[in-house]
Amino acid sequence: MTIQKKIGTAFSYGSQVDKKDKVVQEKAIALYQQHHAAAKRLEKELVIFLDTNVLLGYYQMPLKGRKALYAFLESNKHRIYICDQVGREYKKHDKKVRRIYSRQLHLEQPTEVQKNVRQQLTDYLDENEDVLAAYPEFQKDLEGAVRNSENIQGLLKEFAQERILRCKKQVHQYDLTTLLPQFQSLEALEKQEFNFLKSEFDGLKQAIEAVDQKNFEHKVAAYLYQYPTKVFPGIGDLVKKPETPYGDYCIFHEMLKWTAENQPSLPIVFLTNDVTKRDWVDVDKRAYVHYLENFYQNTENVFYVLHAEEIFSTLLETPCAHLVTSEEIWSDVEADVLETETDFLTVDQLQALLQEIYPNRAVLEEPKAFWEAVLEDLAQNFDIETYWALKIDLLEHYHLLIALELSRYQFYNQLEALERTLDLIFE
Repeated sequence: MTIQKKIGTAFSYGSQVDKKDKVVQEKAIALYQQHHAAAKRLEKELVIFLDTNVLLGYYQMPLKGRKALYAFLESNKHRIYICDQVGREYKKHDKKVRRIYSRQLHLEQPTEVQKNVRQQLTDYLDENEDVLAAYPEFQKDLEGAVRNSENIQGLLKEFAQERILRCKKQVHQYDLTTLLPQFQSLEALEKQEFNFLKSEFDGLKQAIEAVDQKNFEHKVAAYLYQYPTKVFPGIGDLVKKPETPYGDYCIFHEMLKWTAENQPSLPIVFLTNDVTKRDWVDVDKRAYVHYLENFYQNTENVFYVLHAEEIFSTLLETPCAHLVTSEEIWSDVEADVLETETDFLTVDQLQALLQEIYPNRAVLEEPKAFWEAVLEDLAQNFDIETYWALKIDLLEHYHLLIALELSRYQFYNQLEALERTLDLIFE
């Protein structure tokens, strides 16, 4: 069969609609099944097309997954293809998506619980004034803790800003924009081709109008349910992007045209996270047989539509599912900051940190060997080896230390305060 390479009445999705050919269907299904396992492993001979949501979703992945994916994409850039439609959509939304993600790296400290420490101490002094008169040393420690509470509030606020800056710096590593120009880019469809596809898409849409539902969104939902073999690429965007629903239809045809022109020996792989609208895959993520048949009729080849998050998570052996909440994003990024931190704690840093957080407490005078043993204990028993990690733990949980001390009617020296705080965290 002669393969047309210019999109038009003889070479398009619409040109093959309702053309039933059992032999073609069998060949398409057989070819799909033959290489399906290899496609899920993204084996090296296969060409990979990425959807816009995969590129934009890169910035919402856990950082460990992002780094692994960056390495994979970099080493396979010769077979990673970006449709022109995908590239334009990415450029349109890239900065906005990254800005939104960056804004979620927010840390509000001191928290209400942390702010309440001063009031808690003041109330304790007022309520136990008569009793405390008999314990002047404890009362003195309490008054010192009240004065230091302002210091703690300031440290929490100042350190929160430092943590935010470090996290924002961390997310700028492995920037996809530096890698994109190294991928293979498809040329834009000709204006005549685009106009043809727009008209063809509008024609396919007319069948939905005939569905017996008043609301158009309900018409689309009913159509998807009643006529699964008549679903077409981009049908979901009739609801999500009613003004410009042609994006996915263009992506389909860019891949169709590339396959016809280049005639790869194996099927192509299209990775997307758009697996819920039912316009690329069925409700259970299974391929639409009529898509395979249509693609084969046009190119004598087939294509795989696979869920990018699942494929990458399996292939890279690390979670690649998008982070959703601000809490998830913060925890992930700061964990990466701590994991890659190289400012290992020294004796001088430890002593300076204790004085910064606990200036009102007794200083323990011990030789350097003693403090080196403390550092070793922190590393072995609490997995704390860096200044950054220790400062986070001691500041964030200072309120727990105060609550413990009030319950025990005693205040600890600087080293004891550190040890009790870590015990409270890791108990």
